[in-house]
Amino acid sequence: MWWRSDGLPGRALFSSDRTDGVSVAAEKLSGEIQEHGYWGGVRDRIPLAQTDRLDPSGELSLETDPSTGLVTIRPHGNLCLIRSGQDWTETDGDERRMYLEDVEPLLHAGMDFLRDDGLEIGCYANRYLRVTTDDGVETDKSFGMSWWRSLEDLETWSESHPTHVAIFRAALKYLSTMGLDARLRLYHEVTVTEAGQQDFRYLGCHDRTGMLRTRPS
Repeated sequence: MWWRSDGLPGRALFSSDRTDGVSVAAEKLSGEIQEHGYWGGVRDRIPLAQTDRLDPSGELSLETDPSTGLVTIRPHGNLCLIRSGQDWTETDGDERRMYLEDVEPLLHAGMDFLRDDGLEIGCYANRYLRVTTDDGVETDKSFGMSWWRSLEDLETWSESHPTHVAIFRAALKYLSTMGLDARLRLYHEVTVTEAGQQDFRYLGCHDRTGMLRTRPS
């Protein structure tokens, strides 16, 4: 595994030396690491987490501009963002079949759960997306991106919720079967943001769009 360590906000972990997402802006990777695949590992890669629990601070706030209908949601402190990517471009044969038939459906189900029912476990919003070319043709790449009330809520889902346990078990079976020959490429980016570092703006959107579903009924 490789770990980006150039000082950009958050941390990213890759299964190869190819960057993706925000990490393409990084100057370098830290090199291969062995410490991976255990619960709580993400905190070991966020320096502040060594002295701070990164619990939520403050409250979400919502403002509506009566003249335009623009809704702005400003998150509380320590909102957690994770972006997890999958690239099966170079897979073929049994490996490709195993990923698309045994792993991806469980990943899709977990992403759907977070999208539809994740609010009750601390997932404010989730999207599972297929990467396309500039002219709209689907590629063999996807990623899930979700915003969480806290890093702890994300950790709890990852460690114990049935939807993620199913994903994790299928992925372990896949990787143990393929071993070092696996050509599936994976990455995780995790960021914990301070209050005021981002806001979310919506115009003409239904009330389940993104962070809008966090507002009181």
